Amino acid sequence: MIAALLGTAAAPALVGESTKSQQFRFLARHCAITFTTRQLPPYSGKPLELKVDTGQSGFSRQRFLGSANVVAILAVDSRNRPCDLRLRERTTVEKRRPDLPERPPFEKTIRLVNGRAVDLQVFGLDLSGMTKRQQARSREQFLGAVEIVNQELFVEDDTVPFGVLTWRRSDQDIVILRAE
Repeated sequence: MIAALLGTAAAPALVGESTKSQQFRFLARHCAITFTTRQLPPYSGKPLELKVDTGQSGFSRQRFLGSANVVAILAVDSRNRPCDLRLRERTTVEKRRPDLPERPPFEKTIRLVNGRAVDLQVFGLDLSGMTKRQQARSREQFLGAVEIVNQELFVEDDTVPFGVLTWRRSDQDIVILRAE
């Protein structure tokens, strides 16, 4: 499984068209923080690449199998001015299919620039470097894969999260089940 947290003020350019969108808004400190998701179509052994405004690849898997969701983050104050915050996430797996590998909790930090950032949620594997037989076995094992993940969200060094997103990640899509 791959999860990447990328900070950039640029809008991402991704291969594939968006299929679903969700939006959630939280109040934290003096800012309204909005998370807008865009689900990409399932990938089945094709390239997955995120490019930032420089045109350089920020994330690339050549033969990706799985799903991806782009999350645009916007933070503004009551006067609609950008909030340049540092957001921290702590992610833990709540449930997973028993045959999926265990994943320890992890933390990532993202700095908002001009009140904006991008988070890429990815669930899957890269088939590059595998023999055809290994690829076929990996595809079969990954079919129907699912996990439920809690993503606690913090501003700066706060110890109490301002919000929690519960995600369902599967071989077909990544969606937010609830926001608290």
